[in-house]
Amino acid sequence: MYLGRITGRLVATTRTTPGLEGVRFQWLQPLDEKGKPMGRQLVAAVTLDVGPGDLVHFIDGREAALALPGETFVPIDATVTGYVEQLAIGGRDLARDEC
Repeated sequence: MYLGRITGRLVATTRTTPGLEGVRFQWLQPLDEKGKPMGRQLVAAVTLDVGPGDLVHFIDGREAALALPGETFVPIDATVTGYVEQLAIGGRDLARDEC
């Protein structure tokens, strides 16, 4: 499980892969243990009501497909699995920080 911040929404304009109908996708910036951006942004499947600026935790790899309701064999590399309400590092609440 990793920490990240939602940076934007993604809209697919063509047909989706079977099994991904109705699944929303958002841009996700992975964060390091200090809350700083780490690596490149990625597209993640989202099963929660989160949006740009929200601090979340996500999983990647094979487990990302298993986190989607009713699906196990879909081409997903990352899925947001939870919303982080509060995370204090060095006296600063990362969940309340701006993007």
